[in-house]
Amino acid sequence: MEYGEYDARTGMYTGLPKQWQSLLGPPRSISRPRPIVDPSCITPVDVAELKTVIRGPNSRFNTPIPQHLDSP
Repeated sequence: MEYGEYDARTGMYTGLPKQWQSLLGPPRSISRPRPIVDPSCITPVDVAELKTVIRGPNSRFNTPIPQHLDSP
């Protein structure tokens, strides 16, 4: 049973019941806008340090605490 179709050119669905259309909301832009500022250009921080994995005390891995979290 098919209720509607998606038009990739316009980014819109057609033939859907009104209830379904209200769930989807208004049509969005096809192309994603570029960011105004690239945060990696203005933030001199190593991203790997921000991705700390927290493990329980019984873990066989020893994850060091990054310096920016260790100092007061």
